[in-house]
Amino acid sequence: SWWLARMVAAGERGLAASEVSPGEKQLVARMRSAAPAAARAETWTAINQLAARTDGLNLDKKRSLMTMAMRIEATAQGRALI
Repeated sequence: SWWLARMVAAGERGLAASEVSPGEKQLVARMRSAAPAAARAETWTAINQLAARTDGLNLDKKRSLMTMAMRIEATAQGRALI
């Protein structure tokens, strides 16, 4: 979740954050153009909650990671993921 917070915050400030992996800047640009700040904040909150539940309940980390990736992609495409 630190990654998403860092990239979105840098994008909102108009700064170019360095990429941890290739394609991050394009993903953030897509998220900013497709989804309002409230949707991006909701995605960040959902990912944090899922991470906490995954650790707290010893859930499958691979599945949780895939769910997080799908949530980020859905936000970047401007559609809600429930």
